[in-house]
Amino acid sequence: MYLMFGITALLLSVYWNSLAGVYGKSVPEKQHYTEWTNKEADIYFLIDSSTSIWIVEFDILLKFVVDLVSDMDIGPTRVGVGVYSTDHKLHISINNNFTKEKLQSEIKKAPYLKGNTFISRALKGMMVHGFSSKAVRAGVPRIAVLLTDGMSRHKQLAADNATLAKREGIFIFTVGIGNGVDKDELREIASDPKTTFYYHASDFDNLKDIRSQLSEKMSQVELLQSDEGTCGDKVEVDTVFVFDESALGEVDTQKVKDFIKSSVNSFSMNSGNVRIGVVSATCHEGDKTLGQFVTREDFVAELDRKDGPDISGLVKRARSNFFLPENGARFGAKRRIILILQPAIRKPIETLRQASKAKHSGIEVFVIQLGTEHDKNFVNRLASNTDKTFFPNTANDLRSPDIKQKFVSSFCREI
Repeated sequence: MYLMFGITALLLSVYWNSLAGVYGKSVPEKQHYTEWTNKEADIYFLIDSSTSIWIVEFDILLKFVVDLVSDMDIGPTRVGVGVYSTDHKLHISINNNFTKEKLQSEIKKAPYLKGNTFISRALKGMMVHGFSSKAVRAGVPRIAVLLTDGMSRHKQLAADNATLAKREGIFIFTVGIGNGVDKDELREIASDPKTTFYYHASDFDNLKDIRSQLSEKMSQVELLQSDEGTCGDKVEVDTVFVFDESALGEVDTQKVKDFIKSSVNSFSMNSGNVRIGVVSATCHEGDKTLGQFVTREDFVAELDRKDGPDISGLVKRARSNFFLPENGARFGAKRRIILILQPAIRKPIETLRQASKAKHSGIEVFVIQLGTEHDKNFVNRLASNTDKTFFPNTANDLRSPDIKQKFVSSFCREI
């Protein structure tokens, strides 16, 4: 009997030591990332506590979070924790006054809830309770880390809640574990670029393989998302680029998109002052509404994804639909349409009529006319004034620093 007890005790000791080897052991101080030193950030971990995760695996998740916290400069960096299954439960508020040791101790006490995997409710709970206005600090990056081994019960609602969170300025890291996750769903929930904000471990034991990179990227969020653009620092500007992909063709459309991406580098998008939308495709799926993108990186990534009624219909759609509050437009913000025209447009009279309606409603119209086959007087009539017209000879000229500088200088004047 004593021999059996001895063997049992030995096996238990080996098990817990192996678990500690996976995630119980804190990383030595020499691996502490210097980016965390004096790093101001409000961080909220969303930990899956559903039935699909065994209690032993849940403990590994908690140890994973504890070890991430060991890197952080707690004080300037503040950490909150929520667990979720069928519902979200706030476990540790971000505005706690815990020492690092106390924080790590409290993380280990997170409740194992059981239930279904409702990522949509987790994200909603994160916004309402985790990043509540009473808990977070102004001017400090807000970072969420979602950990799960499953997939959402309501994928569209989860995606919608993630979009809302990102519009509020929350940067979302997603960590999927095992084969039961929907990788595409977690990529969509994650912020851009996906290579920075989305991670996958083959199983719980292999969380250790992503831990260092995740900690490093979390510590660099402010650096990654820094906004060098100053155009729009003074006022809010809602801007919609309008161009006809079907008329331009695939090659010139890509050059137009490259021009837009290059131009927005000068815009203060990440501050929230400048919002960008695009009307470019025959069907509405190609549109990018105002406020859809929290950062310039989000906007640029999405711009590359889509495919081009005639230009008059696109202008009508931009002026009629895009400057509405439900589509992200803001009361009191300057409203602008940037119209990029191919040579010899169809329905010029209707295009002029739609541009005139836009101007009469208070929208400033800029026109970039490609090619040499055009009526300059007609183009000037489309625009709000001649300072807002530009005439590159070909789409290739959009790559010219001179064209870009003239456009950006005009666009950024007085904003």
